[in-house]
Amino acid sequence: MNEGPLLSIVVPVYNVEQYLARCLDSILSQTLTDFEVIAVDDGSPDNCGKILDEYSQKDKRIKVIHKENGGVSSARNAALDLAQGEYIGFVDSDDYIEPNMYEYLVDSIKKSGCDIVICGYHEVLSDETKDIRICERETSISSREGIVGLIEDKTYRGYLWNRLYKRELFDGIRFPETVVMEDLYVNHLLFEKVDKIYLLDKALYYYIRREDSVTMKRRTKTDVALFRYHMGSYDRLIDNFCEMESILNFRRISAAFNVLLNIDANKLQSEYPEVYDEAYNFLKNNSDLLENNLISAGKRKRIQLYLANKKVFFVFNRLYNIFVHRKNTFECL
Repeated sequence: MNEGPLLSIVVPVYNVEQYLARCLDSILSQTLTDFEVIAVDDGSPDNCGKILDEYSQKDKRIKVIHKENGGVSSARNAALDLAQGEYIGFVDSDDYIEPNMYEYLVDSIKKSGCDIVICGYHEVLSDETKDIRICERETSISSREGIVGLIEDKTYRGYLWNRLYKRELFDGIRFPETVVMEDLYVNHLLFEKVDKIYLLDKALYYYIRREDSVTMKRRTKTDVALFRYHMGSYDRLIDNFCEMESILNFRRISAAFNVLLNIDANKLQSEYPEVYDEAYNFLKNNSDLLENNLISAGKRKRIQLYLANKKVFFVFNRLYNIFVHRKNTFECL
């Protein structure tokens, strides 16, 4: 019998001073009240540590860890080592959640008998909010279906924050601090340990996408991480999912092209020379993979033009984007 709280909510915190109170308030306002919050100040240079301490004085459910900066994986691992809940949830410190999110997730995981439950989310960009529904109606999927969904990058994707896990799933599993896309990597491992995964048709989490110069560079880092993940995981996944060869190659091609475009757009070649060369050479030396049926004819031609003449490609790309923007504007009139 678990003697701790029903739920442990892990919140890694770094340099989010202006968003942190909103995040914590949304957690403390949950209709489910039997939880602990393990907030990890990962050496944040702003006032996050002070804000966390103030909140912990007001609400004893908040436990604060102050540590030297080690990255989000290190912060999550520190929290998991202290977690006492029967279930584990994750919230990013610049996001927030619906008041009934965890009550709904806990009820669903109990009702379904599954070890993982996943909900939809609201994607918030500036003043626009887009609801991302991961299924049309509540349903359960098998472990293999879930892993295939991660490979195919379906709507539930490899996130941590829009789901609930039974704590024992993390026995023997921690976030690798030297592996890129650690959340996707760990989700693969966790999915392998369960029989069924439950999907909910409700959006309960608010995922904030900040578009500024800092986050544009962060997006480049994300694209670099995705490229490294898809290149590095291919051999491991193809052994167990040989029927997914086409989608695995599609992911590698898309990741390589995306990272090249992002590095070029942000003029970051000097920061990522090895990644740039690897992605470019992968596309150049594997032109046969461009015949993959999952690659649209338009994207195939764009990749081929990029490889043939990058300057011409970017001129064409700018004109194409202007044309599409004007066409869409005209159609809305």
